[in-house]
Amino acid sequence: MSVKFRYALVNGVNTLPNRDENGNVLHGKCSLCGGEMIAKCGSQRIKHWAHKSISECETFTRDMSDWHNDWQDKFRIDWREQPVVDAIAKKGHKADVRTQDELVIEFQHSPIKPEEQLEREEFYSSHGKGMVWVVDATRYQQLQKHFEEEKLYFDYKKMNGLEGDDVFNNYCIIKNAENVFPVQWNNRRVFVFFDYFDVEKNSGDEYLYCLFPKIIERERIILRFPRNLFVAFVSDFSNVQTYLINAFRKILNVEQEKILSIQRQKQTVGVHGFSIDLVARRQYKQRQMQEAIAKANARNNGYSNWGKKSKSCHSSNFRYRK
Repeated sequence: MSVKFRYALVNGVNTLPNRDENGNVLHGKCSLCGGEMIAKCGSQRIKHWAHKSISECETFTRDMSDWHNDWQDKFRIDWREQPVVDAIAKKGHKADVRTQDELVIEFQHSPIKPEEQLEREEFYSSHGKGMVWVVDATRYQQLQKHFEEEKLYFDYKKMNGLEGDDVFNNYCIIKNAENVFPVQWNNRRVFVFFDYFDVEKNSGDEYLYCLFPKIIERERIILRFPRNLFVAFVSDFSNVQTYLINAFRKILNVEQEKILSIQRQKQTVGVHGFSIDLVARRQYKQRQMQEAIAKANARNNGYSNWGKKSKSCHSSNFRYRK
């Protein structure tokens, strides 16, 4: 089955499917394989480009949803549906967005097979500066409800010392991420941004939530991004992947130092508590021993009314009847 595309090269320019001034459909070239493409502009289906002849130049499924197109349209047109080619393996794929710094951004609304997820990550990560996912989280309605409830308790912290930390400096640590994020996206090897904004209703969360790769067992790092600044962030920074990795390392270092500090405090309290407890036990045993000796002396002296009012005997550290 032929894969549908949003863009084709017309006179060397990335162009949406349309008709010319005479009403004829446009013809263009595939940016990946160079094959001829024809604009499909019927009224029954979404406008798209298709190869004139059957082509297998792209094996990845293509997303044509409104949410996907809305995100893609936020970026420069010459960054959209850009080819990434492996010259040795003689294969390639069209990235949803590929920046001038070779970072690939894949927008995912529709279901995707796990094997294709992994293939995309491995392919794009080995051909450029890596990739990130942006996922339409509104599709997972039940999990979205859990997320809306849980995020009220997210304890955001400031992250300083990185370029752009005046905007992208809110992170938190959560446990049991599978309760709020789809399992399929929980254990990725790359950064995943969850979008909770409903494009159709034009309402929703104004932030993207970046789930960092899993490192700490049962604990995950989330970085909160202003949704409306994401494109500028990706466009202006020299290397987004490097920024995210540096942020990841900084957060891990900060959190690890906190954990070590807490452990040191526990160890100090534990040793101190043990020493106090040990002294108390020794004093208690000493008092027991003194009382036992006093009773024994009292019996030996023929006193049977132990426990009544007594006089002090200053020759020892205990009291007994005399």
